[in-house]
Amino acid sequence: MLVTACSSANKLVDISVEIHTFYPSLLVFRQILQAKVAGSLNRVKFFVPGGVERSDFYRLVVRAQDDNESFEEIIPGAPDLRNIYLQTDKTVYKPTDAVKLRALPLTTSGKLYGGSLDFALVNPDGFELIHKIRPTSNNRFLAVEFQLPHHLAFGEWKIVARPDRQKQHIYSITFQVQKYELSQFRVHVLARETDDLDLYEIDVLARYANGRQISGKVSIWCDCDANNNKSVISSDSGKSFLCILKSSKPAIVTVATLSTNKAAV
Repeated sequence: MLVTACSSANKLVDISVEIHTFYPSLLVFRQILQAKVAGSLNRVKFFVPGGVERSDFYRLVVRAQDDNESFEEIIPGAPDLRNIYLQTDKTVYKPTDAVKLRALPLTTSGKLYGGSLDFALVNPDGFELIHKIRPTSNNRFLAVEFQLPHHLAFGEWKIVARPDRQKQHIYSITFQVQKYELSQFRVHVLARETDDLDLYEIDVLARYANGRQISGKVSIWCDCDANNNKSVISSDSGKSFLCILKSSKPAIVTVATLSTNKAAV
């Protein structure tokens, strides 16, 4: 901040600068600028303290030499926090679902914020239903989970995050709460011919309804021949094919048919 003493004469004066926490009142900074030219600008640096000396507001008191009146001003305090990056595991939820949140708080220098964070679940009417305070973790992300109630209002909900006791510095992320029914998963199958007319390659990709890939097992068999409606490989003949699904990539299965006709999968 810049401080100056006003005077009609170009003389040298001492300027006292004090900073107090607003509540409770504690002196956290004091500096005397000696022999400064009246009317000139003087730069003063004040580093916001932590712990019990941290405050949402500070009282600035400036006094000039031989001046009975002081200049006072209330200035807001803020933590060294550039942003809180928030991410939910889904964008649409149902009643009673668990909303899983990851938070990454960073300072202006790009380092991990060292203070506690206050998280709140907010319904479409703006009411904060649940509060959770989390200290900064040694890991990169903070994990927070909120359980949605059974009876609730549908629409746009949000989770707000802010530094503890710093109500004016708010970061948020929104999501939808709806009543919906989706299949547990979807399976995509693609059959490809090979150079051998009796062999087919089959790609199998399974995903949950929200798009996340599945790891598991699935059985593949040929159902019938399209021309004569006779079974090429019956499902109860024991000649089914078990493939392992990995969430990182589709599964590939090679199926041998009993005729040169195309098999329906």
